[in-house]
Amino acid sequence: MQSHIQLAALLLIGLAIALRPPSASAQKIIAHRGASFDFPENTLVAFRHAWEQGADGIEGDFYLTADGQIVCIHDPDTERTGGQQLMVEQSTLEQLRGLEYGSWKDRRFAGESIPTLED
Repeated sequence: MQSHIQLAALLLIGLAIALRPPSASAQKIIAHRGASFDFPENTLVAFRHAWEQGADGIEGDFYLTADGQIVCIHDPDTERTGGQQLMVEQSTLEQLRGLEYGSWKDRRFAGESIPTLED
């Protein structure tokens, strides 16, 4: 009987440890597509502002272009954020950089370029 009580006590202790919430220091804030609520997603301005707002990390979406460059964009084409429909994987970096990726969010971001991983 005493071994059952000890086993039950150990199980309760283990359960209490497993179910406790993580400490605040263990929680991290990752900015999805940068500070994309306020800035055009997956742009350098969005990533910079995420750091300035205190994010612990940033997360972006990446595609490989036809000429082997890694660019940061969520969609497989540029229509939503670049205003013209170019398939990212079938386009060169020069073609993709010919579009701007900020004004869809707000005119004050006009001229934002598609960033590369190197940027």
